Amino acid sequence: MNDDKIKHLQDISKEPDKDIIIELENALEMAKNGHIRSIAIAASLTNNKTLTTYVSYDLQESIGLVSFLHHTLCAKQRETALE
Repeated sequence: MNDDKIKHLQDISKEPDKDIIIELENALEMAKNGHIRSIAIAASLTNNKTLTTYVSYDLQESIGLVSFLHHTLCAKQRETALE
C-alpha cells in the first residue's frame, strides 16, 4: 500500500481503489504459493457496512499480529497529516 499519506474513504460512486486490489491480489498469490499461514481482514464496505473475518490455526500469533497492525496504524496516523 502507498504509505505516503492516509487516504480518505472514497465516495461509493467512484471506481474501485486500485491500491486495495493490488494488495489483495498480492496476498492471494502468496496464499496460493503456501506462504500465508493465517489472515485477518477488516474492511470498510460501501453503505456503511463492514467485513471482518479471519482464518488462523494459532490464535495467539494472530492476536499478536493484529496488535502489531494496530500499533503500525496508530504510528502512521501520528506521522501523517490528513488532507
